[in-house]
Amino acid sequence: MASLPLWSGQPKQGDVILGKYQVDGVVGAGAMGVVLGARHLELDEEVAIKFLRPELMSDPTSCRDFSARPVQPCESRASTSCA
Repeated sequence: MASLPLWSGQPKQGDVILGKYQVDGVVGAGAMGVVLGARHLELDEEVAIKFLRPELMSDPTSCRDFSARPVQPCESRASTSCA
């Protein structure tokens, strides 16, 4: 997993989001945003968290399109990235 932030203020490896998701790193990134790999601290499960790029947050069309696109599940739980 990559650890470099794609924008200033992006959650980074080791950060805890909403008090329950610890970030492992960047799994993937695209034109609209980034997907972070994380671990749910209470359930001890791997999760993916999708973030919209900050510069697109004020555009209603981008927000709608981003929300409509699900994160694709990984075939193997041992894999840390999806193609």
